Amino acid sequence: MNIQIEERDSGSVLVLKGALSIYQAAALREAFMGVLRDQSEIALDLEHVTEMDTSALQLLVALLQTAAGHGKLARIVSVGRVVGEVIRFCNLQDELGLKLP
Repeated sequence: MNIQIEERDSGSVLVLKGALSIYQAAALREAFMGVLRDQSEIALDLEHVTEMDTSALQLLVALLQTAAGHGKLARIVSVGRVVGEVIRFCNLQDELGLKLP
């Protein structure tokens, strides 16, 4: 998995590319928490994730809840086909604030 931090008009965006599974969980958590320490808002771009397992989805939910617990805003701004399928399968689109086709 490749993790990039981009500064966009809306703020910091964590852009994830490639496989996102339990094997990349530590790297994702570290990057997320690093941005969260410095920003009051963080966005996740998951459009280019090519593989995702349910442990990665569980981590994403936990990270979003952690941000909220610290009074910060974290949100998913973009999902690709793979991530959308996993989120739909687990019926978490409402929990994650997503409107999926």
